[in-house]
Amino acid sequence: MGHLASESFNTRVGVKTVIVSYRGTAPALTDVIGGQTTLMVAPLGSALQQIQAGSLRAFAIMSERRSSQLSEVPTAAEAGFPGLNFQLWYALWGPKGMAADLVDQINAGVQAASKHPELVQKLAALGADPVTEMAAQFAAFFTAEATRSAELARVAGIQPPAN
Repeated sequence: MGHLASESFNTRVGVKTVIVSYRGTAPALTDVIGGQTTLMVAPLGSALQQIQAGSLRAFAIMSERRSSQLSEVPTAAEAGFPGLNFQLWYALWGPKGMAADLVDQINAGVQAASKHPELVQKLAALGADPVTEMAAQFAAFFTAEATRSAELARVAGIQPPAN
């Protein structure tokens, strides 16, 4: 996701930055904090503590709305770069052909759990907001994300690694 978001940034801003691949977010953040790398696109949950401590500066949030943890940091659109929306998301997956009633039952449990105040508070402290959808809504979201990601990769010339 970080690579695609960085390529989208390059395209949207009209620059060609060098994108360095790291073996994880932590080493990349260490290099930004240490001055070996100028900037990076990072998941908020990974960078939040360093931002709050003053080790990192957040320029923009790459989502449709500001973070409740960093309300003073504008969205990319507010900073003059509309369309730079990249959110780290997770999903529950099941086998193809899973019974619809089982999908609905699991989804109902996830919907209820995601509204539990303690969970909401813990996620907010990490810079995340729980968002749950019905299976059909998620399928549409996933299809749109896959299409967008494929187009970004095509424009940027990103190829899958050779085996």
